[in-house]
Amino acid sequence: MLGELLGFEAGKVEQDGSPDPWWISGKLGFVFEDHAGADVDSALNVDKARQAATHPNWIRDNVPGAPDRKILPVLVTPVKTVREGAAPHLEGVFLWPLDEFRQWAENAIATIRELRSSFMEPGSLIWRADAAEAFEQNALSCLEIRSLLEKRPAKKALKVVK
Repeated sequence: MLGELLGFEAGKVEQDGSPDPWWISGKLGFVFEDHAGADVDSALNVDKARQAATHPNWIRDNVPGAPDRKILPVLVTPVKTVREGAAPHLEGVFLWPLDEFRQWAENAIATIRELRSSFMEPGSLIWRADAAEAFEQNALSCLEIRSLLEKRPAKKALKVVK
C-alpha cells in the first residue's frame, strides 16, 4: 500500500514463489524481500539470500511489461550478518536496514499527508512542483530510492560469518 501511496505501480501476489511487494515506475522498479521478523542477532541464511536474489526473475515472468524494466531486489531486514554460504547469492541485492526503512516510511507518509493538506485542485502546476520537490528532498521518487539503495549492496553491507 505504501508503494501505491507514493504513486508506484505496486503489487503483491500470494502464491508459491512470489515475492513480497514490488514497486514499479517507468523503466525502473524494486522488489522487496521482507525479513523484518528476523532476530537482529541472527545471520541471513542461504534460502533467504536466494529468495531475494531471484525475485526479479519472478517479476519479469509474471508482471506485464516487466521484462523491459530494471528491477532491483531489496532485502529489508534487521540482521547485520550473512552466513558464508549465502553471501555469493547476494550479488545485485540491495540492503535496506529495517529501522532505516521504518523511519523512511514514516517520513514518506508524513510528507504525503503534508502534501495532501495543501492540495487545492487537480492540475495546479505550483502544487505539482512543490510535490516533486518534496519527493526529491525526502528520497521518495523512484530515482531517489535507487540512489539510496545503490549505496547499500547487501553483499558489502552484511558481515560474513561461518
